[in-house]
Amino acid sequence: MKIGHPLIYKNIVDSTNIVLRKLAGSGAEEGTVVWAEQQMAGRGRHGRGWESPPGKGLWFSVLLRPELSLPQIPLLTLVSAVSLVRGISRMTGFAPTIKWPNDLLANGKKLAGILAEVQSEGREIKHVVVGIGINVNHTLSDFPPQLADWATSLRLMLGRPWNRRALLESVLEQLDKDYQEVRQDGFDRLLQLWRAHCCMLGQVVRVTDLVEGTLPWQGTALDIDQNGALILMTDAGRRIVRAGDVSLSAGKEDE
Repeated sequence: MKIGHPLIYKNIVDSTNIVLRKLAGSGAEEGTVVWAEQQMAGRGRHGRGWESPPGKGLWFSVLLRPELSLPQIPLLTLVSAVSLVRGISRMTGFAPTIKWPNDLLANGKKLAGILAEVQSEGREIKHVVVGIGINVNHTLSDFPPQLADWATSLRLMLGRPWNRRALLESVLEQLDKDYQEVRQDGFDRLLQLWRAHCCMLGQVVRVTDLVEGTLPWQGTALDIDQNGALILMTDAGRRIVRAGDVSLSAGKEDE
């Protein structure tokens, strides 16, 4: 198995995750990647839209068939974030930071996002589709007005356009290396890298816990647990968030 073999290119799709989920159900091999020039219904977490204009970014999904328990699946999102940082950095010299659970940031603005979707039967994991979107060659005019203040691209950050195919190859190579390490040696080393690249640890953050459904509250981000949940210290003591929206500023919700 090698991530990116096969690599399936599509011009326009509804969503690369949707396309790859259908292929997975038909027996597609682990490591299959669907890359699209444009998504008409790209999605982020919790059904939010993801703008995917043609010729500007990388929109792709990766098929995994991991031997993990369901509670461990969020760790794949964290490892994927580390792989993106390393793959982007190797090609551009610029290392984004990571915001739990699924964003890459550049100067506090969103550069990339990850959406992992699992298909299971009971406790058995059939497959995981990891969808990734990277803003590569966007200019300010390429973002709709509602996104212009909080989204960015490699071009905006670094002052030049980038070869998207070469960047895709760099990222897929790193994803493959890191996934093989997870299969052989577990998550420990890569989660240490996640901590090193995370911009939140030690910071006061604003949290909306989507499991408890409570009103937003604040706490200091301390660490992640063995399954990738966020550990925080609040006035009431330690809290663990397994699914939630986190903002680094009290005045702005995560998108």
